[in-house]
Amino acid sequence: MLERFKLAARVQITHVPYKGSAPALNDIMAGRINGTIDSMPALLGQIRSGRVKALAVSGRERAPQLPGVPTLAESGFPDLVVNTWFGIAVPAGTPADIVQRLSQEILAAVQSPEVKLRLDELSFAPALMSAAETQRFIQAEIERWRPVVAASGITFQ
Repeated sequence: MLERFKLAARVQITHVPYKGSAPALNDIMAGRINGTIDSMPALLGQIRSGRVKALAVSGRERAPQLPGVPTLAESGFPDLVVNTWFGIAVPAGTPADIVQRLSQEILAAVQSPEVKLRLDELSFAPALMSAAETQRFIQAEIERWRPVVAASGITFQ
């Protein structure tokens, strides 16, 4: 996300890789770094407490949990829409009946009132997909980010 922002804004920002959200938040609150880009669930508590100020959200629409925070599109970056996503994976070769059963159980859990409420509180909006839909989605994400990786010179280590 930072690399896409740098390209869109045509700015130079030093990327400091952290091993998780907590160390980055600690450094933000201590004044050791100027900003971070992270998921809403990771930042929401500190934003609500006033210890961290949200400048923009990267979704297509404003987050219901932070209605006063504009989107990046509203802030002058109309093509910069990025959503954090999480997936559940199993090893290749897992029997289809097990994949199907896991999918059913996950769907039931995500649709339960308790889990739905908690996901809403954390600003998670589940996009429930089949295994085939998930594979297509991941392939589309790879293609979407390929130019950013190439332009930024990112290499695998």
